[in-house]
This record gives sequence, structure tokens and C-alpha cells, in this order.
Amino acid sequence: MKLNGFIVDSLISLLKVPAYIVFLLFCTACVSTNSKIQVTSSAIDDPKYQPVLDKWRKSASTYRDLDLIIKTSAVLISPEMDESYRNRFIDIHGNQAKFDDKIILTKDTISIVVDLFTKSEAHLDLTDESLWKIHLIINGVMIRPQSVDRYRKKELLSPFFPLSSSWSRYYVIVFKLPVDILSGNEAKDLFDKKEVSSSLPNPQDRTIVLSMNSGEAQVKFSWEP
Repeated sequence: MKLNGFIVDSLISLLKVPAYIVFLLFCTACVSTNSKIQVTSSAIDDPKYQPVLDKWRKSASTYRDLDLIIKTSAVLISPEMDESYRNRFIDIHGNQAKFDDKIILTKDTISIVVDLFTKSEAHLDLTDESLWKIHLIINGVMIRPQSVDRYRKKELLSPFFPLSSSWSRYYVIVFKLPVDILSGNEAKDLFDKKEVSSSLPNPQDRTIVLSMNSGEAQVKFSWEP
């Protein structure tokens, strides 16, 4: 009888071991998940990312009488913004995750992430060239976008670029021009001079201006790299 009791006690002890191991694994997974949730919190709560985002994010609102017509913001992906975006992207998605080529800097393109809300649903379509005229003005040169793409999956951008409104749409505007221009190189040395208009800013002006014009309103964002 004592032998049988010993065997039963031993079996119970052995059964407790895998249960304990499973519990430890479960708790470890919980810690990992909680850590992930902290990383993917709002960009404005990230102490490293938020100051850089504030520097390169510009916002604007247009009213007619007391009615809100347009509410929008734009983030210039400068070298500093690009680095912060990459670091936060890796924190959230891991080292193996693939960056979106239209957002990060390349040697011959510059991107601007725009979120847009308009009272008129028709004017929400920033890709419609009959409604919107978009230009980048830098060092006295006006450049048209290479592409304007809508991001339909807001969850892909919201951890990095907060929306101005829950009804806003995301767009990524890409301009084909050397990224060196953000480091102080003269645009006039990089583009055909016949594109330059005397009505544009002085060539020595380092301000970068994104101009968005529609029948509803005109919006301008400016940065000084």
C-alpha cells in the first residue's frame, strides 16, 4: 500500500511540473504582449518620437463663416523624421519588417504624409487633379508630385502619423527630386531654370512650401530644414 501511495504521489508531482511550465510560458507571453502594447501606443505618447513628429508635422484648418471647410496636416519626411520613423517602425514590427518605399527617403525622392478632412466629400479625393493642384516650392522652384496615393488602411499609418480627424483620409505625396536638397543644396543647380518663376520665393530662401489648392480653399504648409 505504501508503495502504491508513493507511486501516486510521484505521478501527481510530475503532472504539476508541465502545468507549472505552461503557466510560466503563458506569463512570459503576457509580458511580451504587454510590452508590445506599450510600444504601439499613440505616437504622441512616445517620448522619443513625439518631439521629432511635432517638429515636422504642420496643421491647418480653413473656415467659412463658422463652418469648418478643411482640416488637414502634413509631415515632411526629412532625414531626421525618416530616422525616427524607421526606429519606431522597428520597435513595433521588428527588424524583419519591410518599410514602405513611398514613405522612407530615397536618394531621388521626397515624401510628405498628408491627412485630409473636407466638409465636401468630393474634395476628399486628393488624387483628383481636376479638384486639387499640388506643388512643392523649394528654393524658388515649383515641382509637381510624381504620385499622390491614398492609404486606405489607416492602421498602417496611425501609429506614426496621428489623424487630424476620425473622418480624415491618409495620402502619401511623393516628389521626384534629389534628397540632397533637404541638406541645403540649391534647387536651381538641380532643375531646369526655365521652371523658375520670378513670383516664387527668393532662391536663397530655405523654406519648403507644400501648396494644395482646390475650389474650396487653399492650404500651405512650410518647413525650414
